[in-house]
Amino acid sequence: MPNQYKPSDKVLEMIERLGGSVFPSVTDMAAGGAALARAVVEMHIIPDKARTLLGWRPIDRGMISAVAESHLAVFDIQGQNYNFQPQEVICGNVAGSLLASGSSLQSCSEYYDVFAPVKGGEVINVGVEPCDALGAGRRSGVEFLWTDVRLPLPTIRSQCSREIAIAIAAVGEVPGLVMPITDAHEIIEVGGCATESVNTAGEELNVTLILRCAAMNPLNEVRVMFEPYGATDITPGSSNAYVSRRIVRQKFSQPSVTLTSAFDVDIALAAAGQAVHYIRWI
Repeated sequence: MPNQYKPSDKVLEMIERLGGSVFPSVTDMAAGGAALARAVVEMHIIPDKARTLLGWRPIDRGMISAVAESHLAVFDIQGQNYNFQPQEVICGNVAGSLLASGSSLQSCSEYYDVFAPVKGGEVINVGVEPCDALGAGRRSGVEFLWTDVRLPLPTIRSQCSREIAIAIAAVGEVPGLVMPITDAHEIIEVGGCATESVNTAGEELNVTLILRCAAMNPLNEVRVMFEPYGATDITPGSSNAYVSRRIVRQKFSQPSVTLTSAFDVDIALAAAGQAVHYIRWI
């Protein structure tokens, strides 16, 4: 199950006290592309009455489950009318390659808080970037949630890595990316996911994310375990694929910091895999 599917009860109570309403808007489902490049989902018009972007939920699905293709993508909000960048999240619909035709995938979409002040009628650029190429392409869309009042809450910024390859027979730490961020006061959430290019029978992918930052206090290193991926014992079978989301509340000692990541792989893999992580901060 996803960690979150709506704003918290405290946020909804705050909106009610301010006399506000909550309402959604959605993009059209778009051709999200096949290659490892950003594609525009939609130039989305903010609803006229909207004053705060509460959060969003990306939806993404490959058109065909193909062998040696992992389904994994990063969504973002850009544009001159959106001033709270970066705003990137991992889509909750993730999957490695299934064993055979007839296999099933169980996956849930994820909702992410934002709390960004907005002005109705402005336009935002909604994009998707695959982390593994899909030969048959994908269908991508986003659901937004808005309120017509301004909330006294800090805007949450969010940044994702892109694909980090997990090599065949890899065990131990696989280096991730160096990620510089700005306007950083406190890290509030970390997470990610790992998938296999081929979902091998009897082989479960277990990965621990290691996040390091000298300016993060009181600990300079955080470790979180991704939800295990795979494995099926028969063909066809089923697999679960979820984004791992973990609360982390630590202060940064300066507004511009650099974080490094690594992925600790538990067992050797028969086929290569991919890993992606994200950080969210205020």
